[in-house]
Amino acid sequence: MPSCRGSDLRPLGSNSSFPIQLRVGDVILEDGDHFEIVGRPTGASGGKMTRALVRREGETTAYEAMWGVWRKLRVVRSTAA
Repeated sequence: MPSCRGSDLRPLGSNSSFPIQLRVGDVILEDGDHFEIVGRPTGASGGKMTRALVRREGETTAYEAMWGVWRKLRVVRSTAA
């Protein structure tokens, strides 16, 4: 019997990873938007938060985004490695 779990509904080529594992060029799928990582992620708030420069798909302006280190993000890797 097929499973109807949320993890089976991910876009092709996406996976979940923690924010500190992000790399420049990765694309985050969040709330129906696509955000490209344009700056290396760094730790903040005593290691409890991760911040990185992101750019929304189709825009030229980059801004800083922050995530809790415990939160998993849906990521499409820019390279196969």
